Amino acid sequence: MSLQVPFRTDESIEREANALLQSYGLRVAPVDAPPVPVDEILENHLHITFELDDLCATLGKPDVLGALYIAEKKVVVDVQLDPSTHPDVLGRYRFTVGHEIGHWQLHRDHFLDLAGAPNLFSQASTVPPIICRESQRREPPEWQADRFSAALLMPRALVSQAWGECYGSLAPRVSADEYEMATGMRPSVLKPTGTPNVFEEFENNLFKRAARALAQAFEVSVEAMKIRLITLGFLVRNRALQLPLTGA
Repeated sequence: MSLQVPFRTDESIEREANALLQSYGLRVAPVDAPPVPVDEILENHLHITFELDDLCATLGKPDVLGALYIAEKKVVVDVQLDPSTHPDVLGRYRFTVGHEIGHWQLHRDHFLDLAGAPNLFSQASTVPPIICRESQRREPPEWQADRFSAALLMPRALVSQAWGECYGSLAPRVSADEYEMATGMRPSVLKPTGTPNVFEEFENNLFKRAARALAQAFEVSVEAMKIRLITLGFLVRNRALQLPLTGA
């Protein structure tokens, strides 16, 4: 996607995700435990049609994960992410659905307001306004939708609750402290050229183990949970750099 969208802070995106969860809770049922029912939110709350398709072949583009047809109010996810035939991609499937919901919530009004919008949607049945590709993750519309999906699938309150149940408190895992306890040495930011960074490897393994403990319950990938835990301040490198764990 090469279209421009208005700037949004992480806090505003999280508020949008929380507002959607609250409206679903009022209309259907409160989401008070993981996993978040993302399919239900898409189809039964937002009334968006859902389909699976071989998007790469249909659209003639590589690495397509999902597509949102705004005019038709339809989300299509690539068949390679179908968890019924590929159970190991359940986390990626759910994150992609959340990502497309993010586009719907954050971007649809902006796209509909674009000058020439009637032309943009005149061929909606064959050309989706928003095509989501792995190679375009860094573009603003895509990372905004990613942040929305993370906040929707891993709400701050539920992650905090799960973290407390898993570790007995809301204290973060601090990799520098745990490295020192394990080795008797403080981690060094310096290393000889061409040698592996032992601390970074230790930290990566620590963070993955911590994320894996929660990822299964939320039905997300370990990587997605790791990033979310870092964002929320439950996984930090140094205690002095700890992020706030409250409010958004």
